[in-house]
Amino acid sequence: MSKTYPIFPELIIEGELSLDTSITKRIRAGVLDAKNSGSAAKTNFGWMTDKGLPQEEAIKNLQILLGNMFVDEIDKALNGNVKKQVEVNIIEPNVIAVAPGHVYPVNIDRDRWYNCILWLQTTNKGSMLYQENFGAKLQSTPPLLQPHTNYIKPKLFRYAFFPAHIPWGLSPNQSAVETIVLNQSFVTKPKVSK
Repeated sequence: MSKTYPIFPELIIEGELSLDTSITKRIRAGVLDAKNSGSAAKTNFGWMTDKGLPQEEAIKNLQILLGNMFVDEIDKALNGNVKKQVEVNIIEPNVIAVAPGHVYPVNIDRDRWYNCILWLQTTNKGSMLYQENFGAKLQSTPPLLQPHTNYIKPKLFRYAFFPAHIPWGLSPNQSAVETIVLNQSFVTKPKVSK
């Protein structure tokens, strides 16, 4: 008798935040503050804030909310072992804006556990999050069984948590407005027993 099971699965968690209009107005104001502050750099794809710099209060609250949601979701997915064994910290949060007709290039965040993307401004033609498989499976796995690229469509306040070792980027922005996302990473350290 044989048995089949995944080993080291690549777990991606998607969802949507439902926020009231007063909160969304504060978030949009926070994005404008971030763009107009001295910490935003103009880039070949649009602009982005420096990683880890203090954000406006509404954006900071969003980071904490996403951090708490991530810990709860990953703990459930990993059978309650995360909260028992490790402390999860948010590092290097920043805001990324992709201008119309531009793309955010593929990158990898080393020395991280998970990444998070949350769309703060987009349309249905805005930049999608994509993840690439550049590993050995690219040649050994038929594309019909396991695709080599995963796409997550943009939607206002949609979020995605995904392993940081997966190369990711934002697809071409086909809309007339900037696609703006909040990007943050998570790291862990073992809990110290007292």
